[in-house]
Amino acid sequence: MAYQINEYGESHMNIELLRHFTEIVKLKSIAKASERLSLTPPALGKQIRLLEAYYGVSLLKRSPTGVEPTEAGMLLIERVQPLLDRHESLRAELLRFRDKRRLEIGTLPSLASRYLPDKALKLERSGIEAGIVIQPTSEDLVQQLNEHKLDAVVTERPDGTALWSHDLFTEPFYAVVRSDHRLAGQPVVRLADLQEEAFIMYPPNCSIRRCVTGAFRSEGVEPQVKSEVPFGEYLLGYAAAGGGITIVPESIVREMPHPQLRALRIEDPRTCRTICLLAADPETGKRLRPFFK
Repeated sequence: MAYQINEYGESHMNIELLRHFTEIVKLKSIAKASERLSLTPPALGKQIRLLEAYYGVSLLKRSPTGVEPTEAGMLLIERVQPLLDRHESLRAELLRFRDKRRLEIGTLPSLASRYLPDKALKLERSGIEAGIVIQPTSEDLVQQLNEHKLDAVVTERPDGTALWSHDLFTEPFYAVVRSDHRLAGQPVVRLADLQEEAFIMYPPNCSIRRCVTGAFRSEGVEPQVKSEVPFGEYLLGYAAAGGGITIVPESIVREMPHPQLRALRIEDPRTCRTICLLAADPETGKRLRPFFK
């Protein structure tokens, strides 16, 4: 949220929105700023609209070279930039007092139950307490990392991020079908084998969905999505009940709880994802990297 109302009816501005606004003005582009901040352009545009609603004025306008601040936007920049600089300096100083024995680590639902537990246990045994935070999308995780709400995240590799990162592994996607499906006896399938199927898929904002949809569209096929569900385990349950087939990453199918389902690896280099460790700063990333080998 751009701002919140407290118990006294007063509103509180999120300082990150001001920082994001100054980044847009500096780069003269919402698209370039969104890449720098690891946010989607629609998400960043929504933040600016919330900022404008808070102040009740227009802050940006189109120009031949991109976007530029309005007169009100220029005044906001002039007044707020020294405060942002002082806040960043103060934050850096206060980090010296942070309890380094506890780190907040974010991840996706598909990685939380199978990949993270033993890593968290290794950290605990070394004297580092790991607070695990689960978010539905990579965009949510990266945003919280940029807002300093998380120390690190384990998620799908984002494009063009300036954050410290280290690739951990790449995993393929699998088509999951019932044992009585026409393809159930094949260990490997192609996209062409699936183009007539009815799918239960992740929501459109999920990177897995975008990857799969993009691969199909590059073949000139629009996948037939009959239902959308945000959680991999529910996707499997829906497929087991006969609701259609689904496509999930390998980490979801390693311990499938439904004996009537079959996982078929998709033979296509585009249908995979790379999982990486992202950190708020290089020191934290290098500290965590040995535990995620």
